[in-house]
Amino acid sequence: MGGTKTGKWRVDVILADGSDYRVEKSIQINVDAAANLDVYNVEVPASLKEGETGIFTVQVKNHGPKAIGEDTPINITLAIYQEDGDYIKMRQSVAGLAVDEVKTVTFQWTALYGKEEDEGNWKIIARVNENGEIAEWEMKDNWYASEVNVEPRPDVKIDMEDVLFVPGHPQQNETINISIIVHNIGYANASARIKIYKRGVDEDKFVLIGDGSIEKFIEGKSRITHDIQKSVPNV
Repeated sequence: MGGTKTGKWRVDVILADGSDYRVEKSIQINVDAAANLDVYNVEVPASLKEGETGIFTVQVKNHGPKAIGEDTPINITLAIYQEDGDYIKMRQSVAGLAVDEVKTVTFQWTALYGKEEDEGNWKIIARVNENGEIAEWEMKDNWYASEVNVEPRPDVKIDMEDVLFVPGHPQQNETINISIIVHNIGYANASARIKIYKRGVDEDKFVLIGDGSIEKFIEGKSRITHDIQKSVPNV
């Protein structure tokens, strides 16, 4: 009805049984004009890498015919999710909307790759007046769906327990084997440079062991082990 069918209306209620006995009731109602809020547009980043901050812009419009005063907050939500996975929901509000006025809000999200089977794809839904606190004559356009893809990154780490010495208590001039496990907990492959330093008990500085860094290729969600042998010097 375009929100224009306002004024006084009469509702007639008629109840009848099998003998055609009827009960009739008329109710007078006054229909006021209402707003029509619309998620006008959603702008998503063209590309995102894991760990980057994505900016999502949501525009809402009031098609009228009734304006919403500035003393009335209009709630806007943005949901970013994967099926059977993480579900992130953010909320903001704007103060009122005149007829045909457009207002813009922005949301920020630190990108995650998410589940491996979803290959970095995330669904996005923006909603306005989600719970219907504001009277509207049409709520079918209160949402807008989109998608964004997140490119995976490597994530290389070494824990304390990943560095092993054999023997654990070497003697002077004895050769020790240093074994280091390097994890790539990210989904993207990594090229990692490994450097090993030493420092004496009474020394202030660390000294590089060997000729420099060692480069290792580590596939996503895997680990490698690097071994190096070193003789214990005389004290």
